[in-house]
Amino acid sequence: MGKTVAMQPWVTIKNAVNGTFYVIQPAADWVNAENFTEAAINIFVAGATGSTANLCLETGAAPEGPWRQIGSSLSGTAVTVWYFTSREGGTDQFERFLRWKVGGTSGVWSRTFKLCATLK
Repeated sequence: MGKTVAMQPWVTIKNAVNGTFYVIQPAADWVNAENFTEAAINIFVAGATGSTANLCLETGAAPEGPWRQIGSSLSGTAVTVWYFTSREGGTDQFERFLRWKVGGTSGVWSRTFKLCATLK
């Protein structure tokens, strides 16, 4: 049986500091995919300013990590992307937890996005 989860309602994250800056999804909102073998992540990027920030999906076997990126990073505007991942193989194999991370190098940037996960 499948399950659909709102990984992140619409949010805007902005940066105006010097140096590398990342925001990671709060732990309480990570998707626990322990009982699933397939995941489709729908990422809606409604707005993006600046070109130094990327939005990516990460996976880890335990809350303390290690975490690694799956799929490619998104840096553009008005983008809808599906990531299909499976525990049964492939380069984008996911583990128990899924979360998003956004950030990049110094400069002024912002990203407005939401994510939805469908698990099987």
